[in-house]
Amino acid sequence: MVGRHTYMIGKQCDMGGRHTFMIGRQSVMVGWRTYMIGRQYDMGGCHAYMIGRQSVMVGRHSYMVGRHTYMSNTKTAVKVKFTFTAVLLLFTFY
Repeated sequence: MVGRHTYMIGKQCDMGGRHTFMIGRQSVMVGWRTYMIGRQYDMGGCHAYMIGRQSVMVGRHSYMVGRHTYMSNTKTAVKVKFTFTAVLLLFTFY
């Protein structure tokens, strides 16, 4: 970890405070923005599973750009398909 630029390559990454568990190949965190490239992304609280190319997380707002996005919680399960040019805004509540 160098300053606010953190480059993480591994299987699992745990970020304190937000309780973010990332399972993927490569994830790059720059400041408050987290760029994730991998297969599965598990965020505690909302249990959001993202399968795509790029995802940007800023605070509690998650901007996801990809093809397939899977969201699931204790009550509902939503599967959203969109193109790589679309931007989906999701509000995460803890």
